[in-house]
Amino acid sequence: MSHALLKAGALCGTASSGLPAFTPILDSVSTPWAAYSLRKIRTAYAGNWIQVKRASDRATQNIGNAADKYVDRDAIASFCSGTTGRISIWYDQSGNGRNTTPSSSVSTSPIIYESGSVTLDANDRPYAYHPDAERTCCAVINASFASNNNLSAFFALNFSFPSGGDWRFGGSYVTGIFGITLSGGTYYPFFYRGGYHSTSGGVTAGSRYVMSYFRNAADTYIAINGAASENVDTGFTDFAVDMQGVGAAAKGTYPATTVDTLQEFCGKMYELILYASYNTTDKSAIETSLAEY
Repeated sequence: MSHALLKAGALCGTASSGLPAFTPILDSVSTPWAAYSLRKIRTAYAGNWIQVKRASDRATQNIGNAADKYVDRDAIASFCSGTTGRISIWYDQSGNGRNTTPSSSVSTSPIIYESGSVTLDANDRPYAYHPDAERTCCAVINASFASNNNLSAFFALNFSFPSGGDWRFGGSYVTGIFGITLSGGTYYPFFYRGGYHSTSGGVTAGSRYVMSYFRNAADTYIAINGAASENVDTGFTDFAVDMQGVGAAAKGTYPATTVDTLQEFCGKMYELILYASYNTTDKSAIETSLAEY
C-alpha cells in the first residue's frame, strides 16, 4: 500500500501544511442528522473528531483539530509512534451527538496510522483507511432515522473491492440499503429493496468520488461527482433503512443481526454527511465542499 509519509514531529499542524483553506460546510447548510469528517465541517463544534486506539497496548486517545482545520496529524503520529492506530470512535460534528461506537474488535476499525505514517493521500488529505484484506467496517452508529422513507447521504470516498460483493450503508437487505455493487465486471452505485436499483453508468475502483444518495416516498436518486441526479426507480416503496453503519464485515458482529460476509467497505473514507430528510436544496453546496476536500 502507498500512503504519503507523515512522521512524528513533522510540521503538519499549521496552515503551511499545503492543504487547501476552506469554510466549514455545515455553517451554511441545514443541520444534518449526523456528520463525520477528518476536517472541521462545523465552526461551532468544539469537541474531538476521532478517538484513536493503538495496537501496541490498546490505549486510546481523543484527537481534535490542528491549526489548519484538519485533524491533528502530529498528535496522531506522536500517540501511535511505533505501532498501528485505528479509529475506535468517529465523533459526530453535527452537534446531535450521534458518535460512532467502537467495533467489537480493533482489527475491524479503520486505520489512521501505520508503518510510521498517518494515512494521507497524494494530496496530503487525511482519510480513514480500510485494508482490502480485512473487509472492514467504517462505523457503527446504532441509531435509526425518525422518517425511514426520507434520506440524503453525501460521501467523499475512494473504494476498492478485492473480492466482489457490496459496499453498503444501512441495516439489512430486507429493510433497505444503499452503496456500490459489482455487476458484470462494473461497479454501480445502488439502492436495494427487493432488488438492485442502480445507476446507468458505473464507477471505477481505486478512484476518488463524491457520491450522493437521495430517497423519498416517491423517488430514489443517485448523483456521482456533482452531476445531475439520476432517478434509479420511481416505484420503490417501504424503504426502511437503519443507519447502523457503513459496511459490514466478515469479522466481528456488525451489526449483530445483519452481518453478511459479502458486504464490505475497502478503501479510503474522507467525509460523510447524513440527513433524515430529502435534502436536495443543499446538494450543490455539499458536493462542492466534498470535492474540495
